[in-house]
Amino acid sequence: ITVFGNKGYLLDTLAGVQILDLTNPRRPDSIAEYQTDALPIAAQIRGDHLFLLDQEQIQIVDVRNRNLVSRPNFQAALRFPSDLAVIDDAVYVTDLYDLRMFKINEHLFELSVEDSTVFRKPSSVAKTSIPLYINRLGQNFPNPFNPETWIPYEIESNTLVRIQIFDSRGGLVRQLDMGHQKAGEYAIRANAAYWDGRNEVGEPISSGIYFYQISAGDFVATRKMAILK
Repeated sequence: ITVFGNKGYLLDTLAGVQILDLTNPRRPDSIAEYQTDALPIAAQIRGDHLFLLDQEQIQIVDVRNRNLVSRPNFQAALRFPSDLAVIDDAVYVTDLYDLRMFKINEHLFELSVEDSTVFRKPSSVAKTSIPLYINRLGQNFPNPFNPETWIPYEIESNTLVRIQIFDSRGGLVRQLDMGHQKAGEYAIRANAAYWDGRNEVGEPISSGIYFYQISAGDFVATRKMAILK
């Protein structure tokens, strides 16, 4: 949650950003929301603008009317973003092993973000100790969901990828065979695993807690998700 004045901005996997009235901190009141297409990760307020980082991009939103002010064109540069900070005239984003800096051009009222500067560990260190990609299973988005969701992941080497979905009793609900995939991140809607909320015979599943498991070579990981109808 990000707090500015008497308002709070709560990142929500289902709603995007919930805007709370914190006039009475003991009883915060939800007064509005700003919808996002991808899972929100971090946010910071500066002046009248919310800098919002999700799995695909940075968005700059006018908090007075909740209108999108700018959606910078460097989205393809983001790999696996995890945090954001706005300091002076720059936006800093931690992105896997990199720290990326984007200059804010405030002379344009759109608050456009220019090309990024990337700070990395020396290449000699990266070659010996840091793989280009890592094995990782992300949180599905949206979550909770109804009826569809996306499952992000990353694999460190070329391999067959399979995702299985289980109910709370351990019964197999659906298997998603992703095929043989190259090392890389599969973390946005265009390439993450997609599940339509149906079982193997095409029937919609009921509300409840489910588990999804990735198998990619020797890498196996499991996470929890929920469907609400």
